[in-house]
Amino acid sequence: MSGKWTKDKIWTETSWTKNHYSDVLERSLNMLQDPNKKERLDQQECKMCFYSSHIGGSCMTKYKCKNCDKELLSGSTRTNTLCLDCAKELGYRISCGGDIDMKIKRGSK
Repeated sequence: MSGKWTKDKIWTETSWTKNHYSDVLERSLNMLQDPNKKERLDQQECKMCFYSSHIGGSCMTKYKCKNCDKELLSGSTRTNTLCLDCAKELGYRISCGGDIDMKIKRGSK
């Protein structure tokens, strides 16, 4: 019986899809409207990184800033690329090290 497509499975899949759709729509609107801009910039994140969902394991993880080699500790396996000081000084995103305004500057390559 487990191989049959049942009403329960249809309900579960439809419910998951509706929830996922609503979540993606809400995140997209937040990226466009940027309602938490001050908090986002205080954390040195771009709109994409700040409003997207992230997956990481729950584990204390040591890592180094890719700019100054400062040793840091994260409560997740999803670690940042830069320390907050370097990210602010350079105008880059803490999480991935890209430009905070997502602009590709001339001569940057």
